[in-house]
Amino acid sequence: MSDDEEVDKLYQRVVELEAQVERLKRQLENASGLDRAHEEVVRQAERAAARFESLASTVPGIVWEAWGDPDDATMTYVNDYIEPMLGYSVEEWKSRPNLWVEIMPPDDREEAVRQTRDIFEHHDTGSMEHRWITKDGREIWVDVRIRVIRDKHGVALGRRGVTTDITSRKQVEQERELLQEELVRQQAAMVAELSTPLVPVTDEVMVMPLVGRIDAGRAERVLEALLSGMHVSGARFAILDITGVPDVDDAVADALLRAARAVALLGAEVVLTGIRAEVARRLLLFDAPLTHVVTHGTLKAGIAYALRAAHRNRSSGRQA
Repeated sequence: MSDDEEVDKLYQRVVELEAQVERLKRQLENASGLDRAHEEVVRQAERAAARFESLASTVPGIVWEAWGDPDDATMTYVNDYIEPMLGYSVEEWKSRPNLWVEIMPPDDREEAVRQTRDIFEHHDTGSMEHRWITKDGREIWVDVRIRVIRDKHGVALGRRGVTTDITSRKQVEQERELLQEELVRQQAAMVAELSTPLVPVTDEVMVMPLVGRIDAGRAERVLEALLSGMHVSGARFAILDITGVPDVDDAVADALLRAARAVALLGAEVVLTGIRAEVARRLLLFDAPLTHVVTHGTLKAGIAYALRAAHRNRSSGRQA
């Protein structure tokens, strides 16, 4: 081989080596670029995590994330609010994925689990309310807002959400409900009292005008109000006016007769007014003496009878 050929061969080798060096340099540059990109991604992720932690720390509730089926989920995140709210540490919460169910009162568990399953399988978001027992034994109410984590095909992978303490709100609602129940009870008592008024005509004559339908409960209230009023007043005549009662069935007829017998035990007399023909027939069907019951077709006639009878009683007393 001549010297020129040897030189050409060496030159070609140098060219090839230079090309390899350039390729290596480009690869190194690309690798450095990847490293820098990776480092930037890591820095961005760290900044995002710091922002998330800062945001989560300002939420007045438990921020959490759980992956997997609700029955066998892995708690991947929970913020520090878990401890002041429930008394449990972050580590305790993460190590016991079903702790959220375990600390519920037994009465709440089935419904809470059912609602969680329904949200996970059929919805993207949802909410529910239930009670928890804190580590120191207090009972609190919580509101749970849930968002389901899904892949691009819509398959549910997990859940994340925020749980807040709503005990104060629940207490206000319960107090309001109790107040409403008491108001309804008081109103019912007022209506019952107004529906069975005992009106004095004189010291000796009382009138109880009955209006509307009389069921078993109202019949008992009529009897109670009548006996109480007659006992307190010392009246000698009680006029029960049933002109405004649209239907007198067997129960009502029985109640009227019981009222008459009870008033007679107090030494007084019952006068039934507003008696219609069908009412009279129904009263006769009862196997009970009507000795202490006077009947009149109208309230006016009943009052006139009672006033005359009271006057006769007074006159007899003076003559005696």
